[in-house]
Amino acid sequence: MAINNARTVVFMVSGDSKAEILNQVLSQSGESFFYPSQLIKPVSGQLIVLIDKAAVRAIS
Repeated sequence: MAINNARTVVFMVSGDSKAEILNQVLSQSGESFFYPSQLIKPVSGQLIVLIDKAAVRAIS
């Protein structure tokens, strides 16, 4: 996937409605990918995730 060769990939997660989805995305393990964002794994670049307080509330 070409995006994984990028120098920097940035995600912005905002709002209460994204809290549970964010928790699911971050808690998935192995080769099970339900959300496209789970396929983003920069090869040699950095992954930056900007999360507001409302979206971070469900992270366990």
